[in-house]
Amino acid sequence: MGKKTEQVQAAITGALDDLDDASITVRMMKALHLEGDSNTNEKAYEIRELLESPGIDDYPSLDSLEDSWRVLSNYYGEWDGKPLIDRVEIPDRTAGSPIENFQFHVESGFYPPPEIMILIQRCFQKYLAMGGDISLDEAFFGEPYKKRTSFAYRRHQIWRYAAFHNLEVVLHQGHLQQTGQPKKSLEQLAEDYLSSLFSGDDAGIDVDTFLRGYRRWKRDHGFTT
Repeated sequence: MGKKTEQVQAAITGALDDLDDASITVRMMKALHLEGDSNTNEKAYEIRELLESPGIDDYPSLDSLEDSWRVLSNYYGEWDGKPLIDRVEIPDRTAGSPIENFQFHVESGFYPPPEIMILIQRCFQKYLAMGGDISLDEAFFGEPYKKRTSFAYRRHQIWRYAAFHNLEVVLHQGHLQQTGQPKKSLEQLAEDYLSSLFSGDDAGIDVDTFLRGYRRWKRDHGFTT
């Protein structure tokens, strides 16, 4: 991000911070202003609170999204006494990020809650409005793109080891209990995984390197098996 762009963003943020008016207009300006990492449930929840506020009907486009969600929520119904599609709650540290939330709902055949769609739209709007001065990583996450610190890279690291853990380690243990066959070593399981269709881009990684990463992933996520 260029110095001039940073100055403009800082000026906007400062002006909004100086506003203490609790009116729906000021709340809307603050909720829809994105700075830094915007892919957070805190920001999504702020937008949700705005959508559920009295006076939102003064802004037809936002109010229409909330009205449409009520219709969809009734259509989707409930599961075990709770709405089938959960909206963002704070604090909820178990929920995925807004981008993951968006992806999960669309892949599952559901419309995402309106606060998620608005947040994603605002990030794209910020990216386009900057006229090429920022990357998509900066628009969504507030940081210039660097592969090993990017959101996509970190999520891929989590997915690759979770997939190996579930497909090979856990399923193998369950299979042993049912069949009584000899147990494979972790190295053998890794070889099987890396030569399978599930490994994707990991197919070229050697077993030792992959298992070092897997053990770090287990430690970081508290797995003991």
